[in-house]
Amino acid sequence: MSQFTTGLVNGVSIGAVFALIALGYTMIYGIVKMINFAHGEFIVVGGFTMYGMNKLLVSKVPLWANATISIITAIVACVVVVLITERLAYRPLRKRDNNRINPLITAIGVSYILYGIFNLIQSSQLKPPAFFPFLETRVDKMIFLLAVTTLCLVLLTLFYQKTKLGIATRAVSENADAAKLMGINNDFTIALTFALAAIMAAISALLFYTYNDTGMKFSDGTLLIGLIPFAAAVVGGIGSLPGAVVGGFIIGMVQEMAAAFGLSKWQVLFIYGILVLVLLLKPSGIVGRKEGEKV
Repeated sequence: MSQFTTGLVNGVSIGAVFALIALGYTMIYGIVKMINFAHGEFIVVGGFTMYGMNKLLVSKVPLWANATISIITAIVACVVVVLITERLAYRPLRKRDNNRINPLITAIGVSYILYGIFNLIQSSQLKPPAFFPFLETRVDKMIFLLAVTTLCLVLLTLFYQKTKLGIATRAVSENADAAKLMGINNDFTIALTFALAAIMAAISALLFYTYNDTGMKFSDGTLLIGLIPFAAAVVGGIGSLPGAVVGGFIIGMVQEMAAAFGLSKWQVLFIYGILVLVLLLKPSGIVGRKEGEKV
């Protein structure tokens, strides 16, 4: 492949992963206006749950059964961890006051608590499970990653637009007090959103370790799949599902094009330079809409 083609294929591939991770950030922000900085650690929880279940089942069941059970177990693990976190750490702060700083700091604390716990258990690099041996080339992986991210975006859009729970979620996002007066259970709706974000986290783990199949560590949640997808969500327009996807692909393309042309050392500069530029020119993001202040 030429440098441009390599950058394009890798950019679309990691862009699809970043887009799916950014969806998790934007879903939480959209309903409670909170940046869930623990999302990267939740993704790693999903990844290592898949790894552990795969090790338990390898050579005992066919690969397709191993993959299915491992992925479902990872989804369940992510949902349980996220809902416990929401119930014990985030909800009490939300009930107490409308200060957005405290939940943000708490999310950072939860992130490092999970990182510390799991890093004590397993700090060395491990080989991710190979669930899809038919993905032999980078192009094969690109098509697979793109298809899964597209499917997730379509399903989420249909959920928010066509189902009663999705419409209730949008109502809580628009005006939580008015939604409560209409008989909507705000706590349940917010917990449901966290659960959906947890499902996205587990699927993101599957996609990330399908793309980055060289090794996995618990520090990945902080170093590799934490801040960059968050930057993608902000660039696209945090709170907007299409914005998360647009931002994910933009940041993914910038990162991999820089690497393809020998500018790996400049990747961070390019990524966060774009973030700052977008915030200066269009603070709501490329696709996001400016929110008016309620008085």
